[in-house]
Amino acid sequence: MEVQPSSDPHVRGEWARSWYIPLPAMLGIAVSVMHTYTLGALMPAIHAATGWSRAQISAGPILIGVTGILLAPFIGIAVDRYGSVRRAGGAGAAAQP
Repeated sequence: MEVQPSSDPHVRGEWARSWYIPLPAMLGIAVSVMHTYTLGALMPAIHAATGWSRAQISAGPILIGVTGILLAPFIGIAVDRYGSVRRAGGAGAAAQP
């Protein structure tokens, strides 16, 4: 079964007006998981620079994941209560090291 693009002018107009929203979202998701794919290649260099074991180096992404899992319900409650647009900039800035 072949999928045909929509000929509805409202759908085309929405994408024409809002094309810039999915693009940074896609890039953000790609960048946010980059450490998962590069850690294996960087592990020998990190070990040489710090002397940490492979288990200690691998603990970083595990802690990030567990923290995200534990905080996700509270972030969801805050977004429901205060809205996503108003708080996204401050939370994103606060989360940066």
